[in-house]
Amino acid sequence: MEEVQQASSNTTCIKDSKKNNLKKMKVVCELYENDGVVYELLNPKLTKFNKIIKVNISSCACYCSDHNYYWLITKQGKWIQLPFIEVEDFKLTQTTKNYSFLKNEIQLVEE
Repeated sequence: MEEVQQASSNTTCIKDSKKNNLKKMKVVCELYENDGVVYELLNPKLTKFNKIIKVNISSCACYCSDHNYYWLITKQGKWIQLPFIEVEDFKLTQTTKNYSFLKNEIQLVEE
């Protein structure tokens, strides 16, 4: 997983290092400064899945927020999307949200 590339106003593509489209996704983006990062977790503790893909889209206007998108990739290559997480600016809310992947269990953690 290499990059997130804006395809249209609400659509983004996840591309590999050879610029092949792996997944097209709808995203929540504001028309200000936006930045996207793709994370790949290989060999998660979930037995039916080979990897987890996380896409983080950061938007900054008056304050910053993150939209985190997650997919579980099955051993057969199927992409299963988890509900996206919106994390408001930590300075405002003093909390963060994230998924925790335990042995065959997924938890939404708010700290």
